[in-house]
Amino acid sequence: MAPLLMPSIHATLSDVVLIIVLANTIAYTLVGTATVFIRLLRRYSEQLAFQFAGYLLLLAMAAYSYYDTIQKLQKP
Repeated sequence: MAPLLMPSIHATLSDVVLIIVLANTIAYTLVGTATVFIRLLRRYSEQLAFQFAGYLLLLAMAAYSYYDTIQKLQKP
């Protein structure tokens, strides 16, 4: 029944392991970032915590911009 639902997906064991590792890495990164944000919010000030969140947002925007530029340069 599974091939009827997704007939075009043929994942090998290494693909599944890679997906699990990437999902785990993303989850740990999100939890770690949230932990740092909460610690900054509790120990120091609200301003410092939101400044940290702003820097993370800028970093994410820069990473996406870099990724988008690389994708555009690779197109023929």
